[in-house]
Amino acid sequence: MLDQVERSFWTMSGTVEIPAPAKDVWDTIASPGSLESCHPFVERNPVEKRAGAGAKDQVQYYSGLIYYREFYTWEEGAGYDLLIGTKGRLSNKVSWRVRASGEHESTLTITVHPLNITGRKKLIYWAPLLFYYRPLLKRYLHSVVCGYRYFLTTGEPVPRNQFGALRPYSPRVRAPQ
Repeated sequence: MLDQVERSFWTMSGTVEIPAPAKDVWDTIASPGSLESCHPFVERNPVEKRAGAGAKDQVQYYSGLIYYREFYTWEEGAGYDLLIGTKGRLSNKVSWRVRASGEHESTLTITVHPLNITGRKKLIYWAPLLFYYRPLLKRYLHSVVCGYRYFLTTGEPVPRNQFGALRPYSPRVRAPQ
């Protein structure tokens, strides 16, 4: 079984029920480059190495921010774990899990565990983490899991900012003047 992400105060999860079989949800999240169709803040998702343990890709947000992902565990049909962060600094452990909740229903859960919040950093960063980053991450995860539900139920790519803009990843699009 996949390693369980350590639960702590800093760990955040987003979960959504999807009216689709778990196999369909799995096939979507396991598809290389799927973030381009399913993620409301991602412009591009170039793949360096295809799906499976050892896979690598980039997450290029509409804001211009680029994250790098390295997949380290992969359980076919159930989920995977990865490290994500900026170039040379993978700072979060992320787990994606798919669970059947019926013949034609399933649950998608994404859990993020920050790796750099240890020791003295907990004391120094508790206020910004509690009042800025946790609410930001909660909105982010909600938008991502809902993006997958949107794609799987409509078959259409998720529009940019479908569930609201989120400044660090995808600011509001200004109307032409």
